[in-house]
Amino acid sequence: MEEKLFYNQYYDQPQRDIYFFQFVQEIKKHNLLWRDNMTLIILLSGEVEITVHGNVTTMKEDDVFLINPNYEYSTMAQKRDCFASVVVFDPVIFRRNTDNFDALLFDCRTTDETRYEDRFNRIRGLTAYLMKRGMTDENLLDIEGAYYLFASMLIRDFPPDYFKSGLGEQRLYTFDNILEYIRSNYKSNITLQDVAKVGNYNPAYISHLFKSKVRVGFHDCVTRLRLRSAVADLNHTDKSMVQVALDNGFPNAKSFYKSFREMYQKTPFQYKKQIMSGEFSELRFSTPEQQHSQQRASEMGIPYPNDIVEKKVKEYMDRMCLI
Repeated sequence: MEEKLFYNQYYDQPQRDIYFFQFVQEIKKHNLLWRDNMTLIILLSGEVEITVHGNVTTMKEDDVFLINPNYEYSTMAQKRDCFASVVVFDPVIFRRNTDNFDALLFDCRTTDETRYEDRFNRIRGLTAYLMKRGMTDENLLDIEGAYYLFASMLIRDFPPDYFKSGLGEQRLYTFDNILEYIRSNYKSNITLQDVAKVGNYNPAYISHLFKSKVRVGFHDCVTRLRLRSAVADLNHTDKSMVQVALDNGFPNAKSFYKSFREMYQKTPFQYKKQIMSGEFSELRFSTPEQQHSQQRASEMGIPYPNDIVEKKVKEYMDRMCLI
């Protein structure tokens, strides 16, 4: 039986500072994500609502949006057939330009006025070339060269700012343990004092660790995890809003409503109505396992070949300007 191919590639060469995961996915409902690496999204077709750090905007066809590490974000389709090219990559690729590579902050996103500027044509073209070579070529030098050029163009065309972390290796190890504790206990009534005991530091210092590493405070970090789980409940269950709130660690419905509105610029009821009506109503899942399975399948990439993707890959490569 012939193996089924998907639009995805995973490349990991730590000795050459290369790590990236590239795939094409169909965007459907909200799914709150939060990655340590950088995430570049290029919308190939359709229209998508994207929320980053509580700021909501609409991505249209050919729009580019680079999401910096530890910035929470979610996407939701506004119509059918919303396909996006996604590149998740480690900022270690910028090590040769700066010692503070893990503190880089890029402002790389299109607007109606800038969508087809040469600098964005380059980014779209290079990611398309990278996808094409990853799907059809065994020439690893070609793939690595395209990736280095992609990183070089980002630095050149979108000069970054820096976020100051100031955390040593031991403190990062401590913080990783703290994050693991929160991920395992966010549905409980955990406090900063509880977390401080895990790290064996005083609460004030733990608060500083959060702002240094994750760029948000302890409370906001816990709220992210609670909201991500609450959205999954809204997607695949018929629980009441009060039950969704309590099951996911919120002290009451009022707190849940406030946090949800700050993140998505809409109430949980408005979101529920959106996913329960119209052409997306059949996309709800009956169990959390199906929800998680769909997310894993989404990041596998859509099946290859696909007419929309092939058309866009050619279009982006034709428009690419490397000058």
